[in-house]
Amino acid sequence: MNPGLPTLEAGLPTAEALVPMGIGFILVAARLTALFLAMPIFSGATVSGQIRAAVIVVVSAAIYLSLPAPEHLPTDMLGLVLALLGELFVGFAAGFSARIVFSAVETAGQLLDMPMGLGFANAVDPVSNSTQTVTSRLLGIMVALMFLVMDVHLVLLRMVADSFLVLPPGEAFIVPEVGMSLVSQSALIFEGAVQLAAPVLLVLLATLAALGLLSKVAPQVNLFALSFAISIALGLVALRAALPDMTAWLRNVVGNIEPMALEAMSHFGA
Repeated sequence: MNPGLPTLEAGLPTAEALVPMGIGFILVAARLTALFLAMPIFSGATVSGQIRAAVIVVVSAAIYLSLPAPEHLPTDMLGLVLALLGELFVGFAAGFSARIVFSAVETAGQLLDMPMGLGFANAVDPVSNSTQTVTSRLLGIMVALMFLVMDVHLVLLRMVADSFLVLPPGEAFIVPEVGMSLVSQSALIFEGAVQLAAPVLLVLLATLAALGLLSKVAPQVNLFALSFAISIALGLVALRAALPDMTAWLRNVVGNIEPMALEAMSHFGA
């Protein structure tokens, strides 16, 4: 139990103490809920809602009981709503950086699948609850494994837990600087997608250009029937050759999730 809360002689909290305790716990749970809903993998269909809710409740209780008694808790409905929005925005800002990296990888896969001729082969991704192409799914699995192996999910959880020491429950408010920071970080979706797909994409574009010139030189050859097989074969070979560099790029960008999240949360004062 948090220190400083009034109790009965029997040791049970009074009704006056239960209200701030409940409000403080709700605010802590709101920040963690936004983190889990924004963080990849844990927000997908692969993790059931019951398990996610149980983890949030247990972790929120552990964090709340380890914190000193909150000094500035909202007492009216408007203040409580604004405080909840602020808590949700803090958790969302921490998890959104990881979401940006995953989106960049998925976009890179979609850029590769269209010239490879695999754009028509879609599969349902249970992690993002969306339909993805084959290469996008492959790269998504790679970045998800790195995300878990490098314990980035634990880093984000620890970061949000530590933020309560600097930004206690009820003292987080939405500030425009955070929105601008998240928008600027979103440029990684397009910039990172092009960087990741560039080696294979250049090979595929050169292949398409060569096939186009060949169709002009020898129009009697039915290149339309051969273009799919040639594009897929050369694309897979180029993808296999570029996998070591892609893996190094993914490791680097996954490692940058923590400083990106810290940069976004720094505008809150955390």
